[in-house]
Amino acid sequence: MNERDLAVLEQYELTVRETYRGRGSYICVTDRGKLLLQEYHGSEKKAQLQQRLLQHLADSGIPNVDVPLCNQGGTVVTKDRDGGGFILKKWMDGRECDVCRGEELKSSAANLAKLHRLMRCPTLQDGQETGAGAQDFSQIAARHNKELKKVRAYVRGKKNKTDFELYFLQYFNMFFEKGVQIQEILSGQTFRELHGHALEEGHYRHGEYSQHNVLFTANGIFTVNFEHYLQDLQLEDLVYFLRKILEKYDWDETVGRTIAEAYDRVNPLSSPERQYVACRLAYPEKFWKLSNRYYNVNKAWISGRNTSKLVKLVVQETKKEHFVRKLAENPL
Repeated sequence: MNERDLAVLEQYELTVRETYRGRGSYICVTDRGKLLLQEYHGSEKKAQLQQRLLQHLADSGIPNVDVPLCNQGGTVVTKDRDGGGFILKKWMDGRECDVCRGEELKSSAANLAKLHRLMRCPTLQDGQETGAGAQDFSQIAARHNKELKKVRAYVRGKKNKTDFELYFLQYFNMFFEKGVQIQEILSGQTFRELHGHALEEGHYRHGEYSQHNVLFTANGIFTVNFEHYLQDLQLEDLVYFLRKILEKYDWDETVGRTIAEAYDRVNPLSSPERQYVACRLAYPEKFWKLSNRYYNVNKAWISGRNTSKLVKLVVQETKKEHFVRKLAENPL
């Protein structure tokens, strides 16, 4: 972004008193409070629904979300002279959730549970723009498993194999068999009904709920960056948050259970929901990501970091298995 982009602010009914650079954005101090201006590359329909969803949260008791503003023309996406899209949204100064602070992890999990309780909005359903029809994870897992087989076939065919490729083949079966097993379990009727119910009832999820999108401010938690929201099974947000944190904690059972319990106290999980979270965490998603990244980049040079990540993944697998088994078996 550059200062010329600030001209789009003229299309809003507000007085700008000060602007300064944020991360890939501009923070604007206005007569309507602090706002953030950033580029937007999605569709107008998706942005309009995002605005309605976040305004619903603000009106229902969670005001600390980055609600987009409508411009003078009544649209959320504002075009500059070159046709580039921008959105202007509510902003608050704060710092990201500190993953080293247990209380902040619990607060973030409870905040997610509150969001989920209010992001069940059948009245927002409006045909195609809701994102209805999102695949359940058993379908996604089937595609991932197919891609893994393709990578294995490629690696097997190479004559001079790198350390990463040798390590990949050594542990492929362990991860692949687990992936196939989880795919079969999640394709069962109970879990398909969970997903179907979420679509029918208009359940929405954040789409990228991590410590980076949870800001601790003087006025409480401020949740940001809902651009990846979609109508789907909300448990996917909890899975994403747990995985992001537990990978940093070497799949420490105490930390994982603390997060899950904080969520459960606000938004109680049924036995099938708890088992779903455990199964999703058990799927070797990080192994698939490493394999996919390897397959789609220039293989003339393979970063040693990829090998290190794969080694770490193998080492952590036993602890992960222990955690997901306890989560599935024991009530919170």
